[in-house]
Amino acid sequence: MVIKQVRFLLRQLILTKNKKIMGNMSYCRFENTVRAMQDCVNAIREGETDDLSSYETVAIEQFLLIAHEITALENNIEHIMEMNYDNGN
Repeated sequence: MVIKQVRFLLRQLILTKNKKIMGNMSYCRFENTVRAMQDCVNAIREGETDDLSSYETVAIEQFLLIAHEITALENNIEHIMEMNYDNGN
């Protein structure tokens, strides 16, 4: 029960934060996001996470939750890729 509440609150925080910050433009949303995600992965691999602020600690938890969501969408993502490659994009 507590984990579900935490996930709900984290998603609300993400949604609230995203409303205040200009989001990625739709034509480069994934390109920009994958670069930012790779930067985060590199920081984790290189051990640049020892002195995270409380905000960054919450954000890295959100990062993990989103990673699980992305993994759960693997089939959908593969389908999108196939559709777009088939359309010549």
